[in-house]
Amino acid sequence: MSTNFTTPAGVDGRIIGRTGVLGQRLLEFSFYSFFRYDEEELFVRFGVGKKMSEKKHLGVLQIISAVFLMSCSGPFLRMAQLPSGAMAFVRCAVPSVILGIYLGFKSLMQQSSSAPVVSQSHSAKPQKAKYALLILASLLNALRLWFFFEGYARTTMGNAVIVLNTWPIFAMLYGALLLKESLRFRDAFFLMMAFAGMVTVYSGAEFSLADGDFQGMTMLLLSAAIYSLSIVLIRQSGAGRLESTFWQNLGGTFVFLPLFLKISSEASLLSWGFAFANGFLVGVVAFSLFFSGLKRLPAAMVGHLAYCEVLFVLSWSVFVFHEPAGWRHLVGGVLIISSMVLRAELARRRTRMSS
Repeated sequence: MSTNFTTPAGVDGRIIGRTGVLGQRLLEFSFYSFFRYDEEELFVRFGVGKKMSEKKHLGVLQIISAVFLMSCSGPFLRMAQLPSGAMAFVRCAVPSVILGIYLGFKSLMQQSSSAPVVSQSHSAKPQKAKYALLILASLLNALRLWFFFEGYARTTMGNAVIVLNTWPIFAMLYGALLLKESLRFRDAFFLMMAFAGMVTVYSGAEFSLADGDFQGMTMLLLSAAIYSLSIVLIRQSGAGRLESTFWQNLGGTFVFLPLFLKISSEASLLSWGFAFANGFLVGVVAFSLFFSGLKRLPAAMVGHLAYCEVLFVLSWSVFVFHEPAGWRHLVGGVLIISSMVLRAELARRRTRMSS
């Protein structure tokens, strides 16, 4: 097995040092919160505690830590230098194995502690429909991840994170078309606002199928569209959070397994280390922190904090990997993110007024 690793062009090799004190502190908080969770110790080490306001503070730190880890997908991909299918396999396999073991153990514990339940025939059909939706969503997620990693490899991380944040646009459209949810005038306005931002970002690329930026952004746009559709299918299935996350990653594990076996002996140990770090930190730790913080904060606040990922990714892109960024990124990003933030804020206020 080869053990050589070449640092990508434009990177000085001291990535950890460039992340700064903020990244180091967030990583420390992420691991401490994930592996040794105790609110009293977290209060001593990080200034959060048991009162209601302090629990909210803890939730904010957990969401920001989760978003920071999610922003590391691009750097891990750059440093691993592996084919997209191999990265997608590890990204799917690590959460699938960990969640599969956890859910299997949990099911055995529940069966051993409760009386057997007699199955009823009328529940068979809903269960079949549920798992059919989950399998379809899982296969779509595999396709989505392939577009994700291929797109990231072809364009800058700044372009990638801005285009990927168009997924709420597709979620809104799918909700109106598939779930028959109402699409108000202001929703259409925010759709057009986000679309204008997307056009602004695209304007920096040559409109040619041979252009790398155009290819990458188009693949990432397809990734965002497929991700939104898979979310709608999972929502219709009625599966729980952990169960849906397990099924969402299961399909990609089998789809990309042949490619993993094909190149497993060709890539370096360091490359696989970056790939597995991405699978564990992003696929397991980040999502655990995210859902833990979600329990402590209003959904609207979580949505707003999640857009910190754009700032983190742009920081990786400009200050660490020295990728170009200009006014198109700024204007396009502001239009896309503002459209989603304003829509979420109006929805929050409407809900508060109706209650």
